Amino acid sequence: MRKAASQVLQSGVVAAVLGLFLTLVFVVSVSAYAVDTNKPVSGDGKPSDGVSGTIIISGTTAQGTVTNSTNESVEVGLASYKKVTQDGIADQVYYSSKVFSVGAGQTKSVSIEIPCWSQVDLFRVYGQQFNVIKDFSNGDRYAERMLYAVHTKNEFNRASKDC
Repeated sequence: MRKAASQVLQSGVVAAVLGLFLTLVFVVSVSAYAVDTNKPVSGDGKPSDGVSGTIIISGTTAQGTVTNSTNESVEVGLASYKKVTQDGIADQVYYSSKVFSVGAGQTKSVSIEIPCWSQVDLFRVYGQQFNVIKDFSNGDRYAERMLYAVHTKNEFNRASKDC
């Protein structure tokens, strides 16, 4: 009887330790991607044009939300870029994006994956010429098309080869 009770106690301890370990791994992996408070969150768009947006970072995902207060549908995009240097833009590497429509008087959200050290941009799209920028090295920028931008950091994984 004591042997059975001891085995039950041991299996309970093992289960508790395993549960704690998995919780810790989950928390570290999810909380490791955070907004870099050393870089400003910005919205360069013109508030008077009736289109505004925000970005929320959650784990390895960025969610962009756009509110369109105009009487016409608008095209917008959400894109993430892997940062190579702390302050450089020209060497950022395109990672993922989505382009979507937001109807007149509507609010819409989309999500994309982000790399561990990134910049995420929410911007207006005007046809193919002014769409997602996949290479900043030639001087292209979102400029007045930018609705919102967030920089992320991941100190936990920054030294890894994937980061």
